[in-house]
Amino acid sequence: MSTKIEENNKIESINSIDKTEKEIINNGNKKNDYITINDIKKYGKFFALKTPYKALKQAHIYNQYTIDPEKFLEENNWWKEHDKIPKIPSPLKAPEIDRNNNPKGYNGPNNKLWGSALLCNEIKELKGYLTVIDIDNKEEIPLNEIEEAFSFIMDKTRVHRTGSGGYHIYLFSKEKPTLSQPPINIDYQKNGKYVVFDYRYEVFQNDEKINLINLIEEHYMELTNPNMEESIKEFITSYKLEIKKSFYMPINDKNVLIVENSDDILKKGLNNLGLKPNKIIATESDIQNIDFSEGDYTFEGKILIDALKPFLKKGHFHNLGMYLTGFLYKNYYSKKFTKNILNAFNPDGKGNQAIKNILNSVYNHESGVNVAGWTALNEYIKEYNIENKTKYNLLEILYTGFKRDISHPMNVDEYNEDDDRSNDLNKAIIILSEFFTIKSSDLESEKLLYYLYKRKITYRQIKIIFKELFGKEYWKRLKNAKEIFNRQKSKLKANSLMSHIISKKSLKKLNDLIPTPINYSIDVIKDKKYYYQMIQELIDEDEKISPLILQNYIEKAYRLRVNEINNYIYKPTPNGYKEIDFKEFNKFLMNDFGKISVGRAEIEKVFYNINQLIPIKYNILHFKNGLLEIPEKGTEPIFKQGEFLKDSLPKISFPFNWNPDATGGKIRAILEEALIIDDEGFDENLKVFFKSLGHSCMGKIENHIISIMVGPPGSSKSTILMMLKRGLSFSEVPISDIIKNERFALSPAVGKDINIDDDLQNDMWKGIGKLNTFIAGGGGIVEMKHSNIRITLNNRNTPKIWGASNNLPPVIGDGFERRLVLIKVPKKIDSKNVDIHLQSDILEGKYDEDLEWFYYTAITTYLKERNMPFVSQKQKEIMFNEYQSKSDSLFNCVNELFEFAKGKYVENGEAIDMIKKWHYEKEEEGIIFKEQNKNLSSQKIKTALERIGADKSRETITIGSVEDENGKIFPENKQKWVYTNIQKKKKN
Repeated sequence: MSTKIEENNKIESINSIDKTEKEIINNGNKKNDYITINDIKKYGKFFALKTPYKALKQAHIYNQYTIDPEKFLEENNWWKEHDKIPKIPSPLKAPEIDRNNNPKGYNGPNNKLWGSALLCNEIKELKGYLTVIDIDNKEEIPLNEIEEAFSFIMDKTRVHRTGSGGYHIYLFSKEKPTLSQPPINIDYQKNGKYVVFDYRYEVFQNDEKINLINLIEEHYMELTNPNMEESIKEFITSYKLEIKKSFYMPINDKNVLIVENSDDILKKGLNNLGLKPNKIIATESDIQNIDFSEGDYTFEGKILIDALKPFLKKGHFHNLGMYLTGFLYKNYYSKKFTKNILNAFNPDGKGNQAIKNILNSVYNHESGVNVAGWTALNEYIKEYNIENKTKYNLLEILYTGFKRDISHPMNVDEYNEDDDRSNDLNKAIIILSEFFTIKSSDLESEKLLYYLYKRKITYRQIKIIFKELFGKEYWKRLKNAKEIFNRQKSKLKANSLMSHIISKKSLKKLNDLIPTPINYSIDVIKDKKYYYQMIQELIDEDEKISPLILQNYIEKAYRLRVNEINNYIYKPTPNGYKEIDFKEFNKFLMNDFGKISVGRAEIEKVFYNINQLIPIKYNILHFKNGLLEIPEKGTEPIFKQGEFLKDSLPKISFPFNWNPDATGGKIRAILEEALIIDDEGFDENLKVFFKSLGHSCMGKIENHIISIMVGPPGSSKSTILMMLKRGLSFSEVPISDIIKNERFALSPAVGKDINIDDDLQNDMWKGIGKLNTFIAGGGGIVEMKHSNIRITLNNRNTPKIWGASNNLPPVIGDGFERRLVLIKVPKKIDSKNVDIHLQSDILEGKYDEDLEWFYYTAITTYLKERNMPFVSQKQKEIMFNEYQSKSDSLFNCVNELFEFAKGKYVENGEAIDMIKKWHYEKEEEGIIFKEQNKNLSSQKIKTALERIGADKSRETITIGSVEDENGKIFPENKQKWVYTNIQKKKKN
């Protein structure tokens, strides 16, 4: 019995199911109550699952493409002919090719090379529908509880134990199943979904199961060997990967039970779990019958509001509201519907502005921006300290009643005919309607979508065009929009794609109507004059100026563009685009019109709503006298005197010249005095510094390194950092925050050249996996503060990391020693020679001529040895040993002075004296800094000794002997604090 939504808008409880268990499972004694496994193998649809080797091959191809897209497409004509772009491989549960095509040699289940997936769908030959209740072994609801709830069916039909320890319960349904997915750890595989039938591959690293695709996403750029097979072998060896088969074994010898409707089995099991009656178990047809009219609150809206009430604690409205809005937006609910839901929790109107900000952030976001939705909402709800069943109640209501891709098309506001662009848009639709209709193929609509995206029109306008061309089902053709919009690196020509569909004459007209990223035509100048006159007339008549008119004038007059990485605004200048802030922008308006009748808030909103993107050329550096082109892999840069980018941004814009003849002056003297040293292994200290700086000037992360300067206070570290800050854009996110991966913490770093932490915390760094991936340029997704925007970090928009400190934090975790580049700055500046204005003078540009030498030397030094190891293996070892001596002196000390010895002991006072003496001696030798001798507390000493196996306790020990009056000698005992199980090491 399916759940019904009755006329009185009440939901029937799943507890009211009146079928008996016998009726539900269709009386197993009847003839033909089972479908045999042989019939499933004969008539079911199987396809080969991906192997790890295929995934690594795809990653190799993807890397070849990302290195040089144009060259790749020229040399690999197949990709161009098939209009495809290489992608990071999908999970290992995905098909090797696709559902309709299998690799040569695959002959169905139990194949030696490929695991098999089975499609859960209608099998016409058997007159029914194959379904699987997929129980995952996760913590949401314990596995033993789910086993008990479904025990009524598990001993009557075919059940497989999955690789993760869950179950696949196979059923054959006479009626078509329609229930939606439960949000708990039970999946309902039906109507086109598939399950692993026999085995799939798992990948292990150091005996721990890992996600191969995550590893590939982080390190695909290391698959650089042109020989694909060798590259894959090197990757597997480097990361110590072991590839194993994970089998899905039957736990019984049953065939597949036939039931009237597998929905009833799922309902019965959920009912046995004690899920609350007010949970929605809605069918697809139920959803279609819901009234979606936009009154104050629809029926479904009331259900959602009731389920949300327990979660709206004080101070949590913004986060929950943001994620809920993103979720509803991505599931095609209108802005008005979402606003009504949020307003239910805003009876006094105090949150009106907050709600407005949330709605605008989501519904007016830029095309291609990743809006947080179900995943973020799901994670957020589960974090609440609230009864689990209440959480699952809300999650199930959201998932089954609201999360869908059917029955409710995107609600697009009608386009305003008074909008100045509406005439052009209508003309464009008329041209396109000659070539695109409802009968157009999906590939053709994808090409149109890609063309419109490349023309940089808004997503709202794209939806209007698709609605006009493809009718009621236009939203289905937009389902692939995210994939298309994510092809921002593509070098495929949009015009070339369209030229296969529409005539050249029509394409030319279309290009004239739809705006391009940058247009220097006479039409733009006319537009500027048109809007200028319109605004002037409104000022003269003392009329209010529409922000839309103002925005059109701004875009035409100033040709402002927004950086696609971090949303900073840029204006064109004779020497290329330069970043501007709101103050400078406001000056433009005041110069043009004087005081105008638009409030500051509206002007600011217009400024930050500039949506014409400007691309970045990561291999170009701007100097005051021209541009420097960095070759993709070569070692010789090309300087073009007097040339500047006009239609894109360079990676870096330096405020001084590119000058091979610069001498360095005072900057050079400071640097050579600070960094030229004779310490063993650091004889190339200055050169290593320049290589690190040169690497920071490159368009992407080419070496996975973290550069750290270490030295006592007053040793020029801060001055050197000022030299970096003068030339490069920088953020100052503490490395400890990168390790913690706290919400919003990384947002200031996106798109910067370097990230500087000039006060490394002395606390221990542990769990450094996030730091390692950040260093490699794969730090995951960054959530931007005060918005619903998420940006994926990659090796181009992730800054290189610099650190500087007197004390270094101990590090626990693998990989740090491979990434560390340690630069010693050991010499203190004589107080007589300190220039208190030097650092501010550097930042103000007073030493720019000297910095010309500084950056010229850095870039050329790095490029000369670009294709060689960054430092030698011996240098790495010396750097890491030096780091350890400066970071964990106590641990080094106790390892040098003591050793583990069962039953032995060292007195507490003696141990402390030895440790302090060691530190003072090492300070005199210059091995450690004076700061490391501070705070040698008893607790820190105790912790260090415990790390080598010592235990502190109060023991009775013999301190000597005494003689009594009769001349008899007795041991003299005393209770003392000692460290047991250690002894002093013998000196060699």
